[in-house]
Amino acid sequence: MPHILIIEDEPQVRANLREILNLNDFQTLTAPNGQEGLLAAQDTLPDLILCDVSMPHLDGYGVLQALRQNPQTNHIPMIFLTANTDRPDMRRGMELGAADYLTKPCAPNDLLRAINTQLTKRSQLETYANTKLDHLRTSLNLALPQELDAPLTQMINTADRLLYQPTTPEGQAEQLKFIRDTGLRLHRTIHNYLLFADLEMLAIDKRVHAPSRHIKTLPCQPIIRTAQRIAQAYQRDHHLVLDLEETVLTISELKLVKIIEELVDNAFKFSSQTVYVMGHLIDGAYQIDIIDNGPGFTQQQIAAIGGYMQFDRVQNQQPGVGLGLAIARHLTQLNGGQFGLCSELGCETIVTVTFPCSL
Repeated sequence: MPHILIIEDEPQVRANLREILNLNDFQTLTAPNGQEGLLAAQDTLPDLILCDVSMPHLDGYGVLQALRQNPQTNHIPMIFLTANTDRPDMRRGMELGAADYLTKPCAPNDLLRAINTQLTKRSQLETYANTKLDHLRTSLNLALPQELDAPLTQMINTADRLLYQPTTPEGQAEQLKFIRDTGLRLHRTIHNYLLFADLEMLAIDKRVHAPSRHIKTLPCQPIIRTAQRIAQAYQRDHHLVLDLEETVLTISELKLVKIIEELVDNAFKFSSQTVYVMGHLIDGAYQIDIIDNGPGFTQQQIAAIGGYMQFDRVQNQQPGVGLGLAIARHLTQLNGGQFGLCSELGCETIVTVTFPCSL
């Protein structure tokens, strides 16, 4: 149901417009002046705005100008309502980005026709933009693996082979190890980028993405192996504490390992203390908690978690592009699980993934 904001200072006109739109299956919100209307538009992000031109304090032109300067609202179509039919005033509104003009009092059919025209245009533009974006993502996913992955793998393998040759001088061995480790980090970043692009497409796909009921996984050993591998990579085996209870989950082992890999790696990356990996049956579900005593997150940072969002990069001096948490969250939710993050700034962070158990 399209959401329309009505900004009109005359109470009777405002009520009439709302009644017409509600009777035609539009969801409406009203504001009695330009200032309140601007705040309402920024807060609710309606699909379309009907706005009177002549209002005290902030007129329709001021509302439109403010909306067009905000990236979150600059795409919302606005139809002006005016009793003034002077061409210079109409030209000014169109130059500021108004979608249409209606003269008050306007007939219901004219109002509905103008609204439907603008909503159709917006839908067509969104469809075109999404099609182009999907095509770009698909092209990247097809081209990048071959163009970047193959030569990078050759570089890693060559450095690894030379590193373990007995004739390699000690000084060169250190350089080769640096090349290999840097290549491995870049290799993982590339694959995480491609995986995140795929997961983003699945998350916004209108088709239902249901997890397969035929895939069963015993989680303990995959989780233990993954956590131990990451702890060893950081040379911090003694900082890993495991406490896991066995069950059967409806998720592939490959996807479960990827979730645990990203979460445990984040925990070790940002905490120099003990990392806890725990898994227990709670109320018919299997809850996995990864706990660390790192710098923690603010509530604003938790709300902003997404791809390419790495917090306090300069302060923490950690490599990466911030994809780990976003990938883990997408994989969890797309496979029927729930993802949660609880953090106390300067104290600890608990990331929780919960999956229904397979009976």
